Amino acid sequence: MTGGMQGQRILILAPDPLTPPAGGIARVVQYTLSELEQSGQPIQMRVVTARLTHLPILKHISTLFAIFIYIKALISGTDLVHINVAPKGSTWRKAVFAWIAHRFGVPVVLHLHGAGYDAYFAAQSPLAKRLIRLFFQAAQGVIVLGTGWRDWAVSAQGLSLNPSLVHIIDNGVPDPKVAASHENAVPRIVFVGLVGQRKGVDTLLEALAQLPEAALWTCTICGNGEVAAYEAKARALGFAQSQVAFLGWQSVQDVRHNMAMSDIYVLPSRAENQPVAILEAMAIGLPVVSTLVGDIPNQVVNGVTGYVVPPSDAAALADALAQLVASPQARKTMGAAGRKRYEQRYSSADNLAKTLQVYADILD
Repeated sequence: MTGGMQGQRILILAPDPLTPPAGGIARVVQYTLSELEQSGQPIQMRVVTARLTHLPILKHISTLFAIFIYIKALISGTDLVHINVAPKGSTWRKAVFAWIAHRFGVPVVLHLHGAGYDAYFAAQSPLAKRLIRLFFQAAQGVIVLGTGWRDWAVSAQGLSLNPSLVHIIDNGVPDPKVAASHENAVPRIVFVGLVGQRKGVDTLLEALAQLPEAALWTCTICGNGEVAAYEAKARALGFAQSQVAFLGWQSVQDVRHNMAMSDIYVLPSRAENQPVAILEAMAIGLPVVSTLVGDIPNQVVNGVTGYVVPPSDAAALADALAQLVASPQARKTMGAAGRKRYEQRYSSADNLAKTLQVYADILD
């Protein structure tokens, strides 16, 4: 139990500095640290990063310095290392960090994040698959986001893990302390995420172009990435800045403000794991329109807290958005249902409690 965790020293390995523009993994780590501080539990959590900068080229070189800092942290005293893992280079970098922890006799928990890890794994050579499996199988615990990822992790087509190693812990976000009022005379659609093909911004623009001509709406797109290219596409489709606005990267506070000022959250991704932005939208009371990828079908209850549609299907996305644009009552009802689901399953307090229980089970 977590009562046995008092005084334990946990080292969390994050992918990149917890500074803007931080991604979903970094936000989850930040929320965990904040929740632990508010809880007052006497557990030490320190964060080290696998890279010391976001800058191209330098970020790869900085891994060597990050390893030195990591080893110093292990030497100074660490009871358990929690390593966040995503596809591609993240996997191979984290394998090195895990190997070092094992050499120091420190137990390792791997936390599987990142969109499309199953597709990434399937594309690897037989030797690479074997090495990735050994990396995960050497851990004392593996955290996954949802039943679908657990089933894949224990299957022969996946990581072939012992089921007892695998723990399902949903992402969690703090209560934003703000809520959507749903009082806009013209419904406001909001997108928050990396602007690009994987998040389906092209599909979103095509869907907006298919909404009924008589429908009144605006759309705000928040996020860094290929902003200029997609803004040019929006203008080519005939959307004025007043109807489809690109705001660029937004702070957490700005995101919450933009969500609270909106009526519908949309994320038409082609690949995801368990998007934090969806949870933030639910916590604020927005209905969510997203896609049938990753754990999203478990996050968004189709027809109850929003709608899930096939990825890359602009017509289906337009139909779902049109239903919500046309019905203020549906927006309020689904938004309230999403808020309730957040409270029951996706709070950062619940996430922390489950994570500490995994640590306690390993360290007992």
